[in-house]
Amino acid sequence: MLSAVNYYVFFFFKSSAKYALICFSDNLSFLYLILLLALGLALIFKGKTVWKILFGILGAYIGAVFSLSIMDMLHYTKIPVLIIAAAGAVLGAILLLFLVRLSLSAGFAYITYLVVSLLSGHNFIVAIVAALIAFSVAYILYNKIIVILAGLIGMVILWFVFLRFGASGSVSVLLAVIIFAIGMYLQFTEKSRIRKNALRKKEQEQIYMQQ
Repeated sequence: MLSAVNYYVFFFFKSSAKYALICFSDNLSFLYLILLLALGLALIFKGKTVWKILFGILGAYIGAVFSLSIMDMLHYTKIPVLIIAAAGAVLGAILLLFLVRLSLSAGFAYITYLVVSLLSGHNFIVAIVAALIAFSVAYILYNKIIVILAGLIGMVILWFVFLRFGASGSVSVLLAVIIFAIGMYLQFTEKSRIRKNALRKKEQEQIYMQQ
């Protein structure tokens, strides 16, 4: 019943390799360029949302395949396959999003440890304390960090797309950097703009009520 599990694992890696080759081939179609352009813009202007959606989908896929693999090994067939896959997908998405956050924070902590250790003459205690602080800060500011990381990835994608559309290297870099800067400004000022609009609307309602 679950003999197709291995096929889905193989299909995932085969498709990933296929699309990677397509992206770097000379015969890249106009449609793929448009899709890459849309992805780059989405990462720059809605980085946090797109980041979580992409890793959520990946986690759901891995979770569904893994849960089906476990049931296949245990030869347990009393629960319908769709329910097993759905439960595994939900757990996989949640777990992968958490692991990405944890891994990113650990990565910042490790880099901090190396840098501080080098600067402090390999003082282990100072380096560990700095690493723990870096881990805590990265974990707390995770949403802001992924906005920047997603924006940087989107900027690279836009640079690649502009090059494929025939723009020169300097023009491609300039356009990508400008769009990245605009996206970062809009995302990091979004909450303040929402508060200002809410206050302005409230003031207008008060003025209207007084009239």
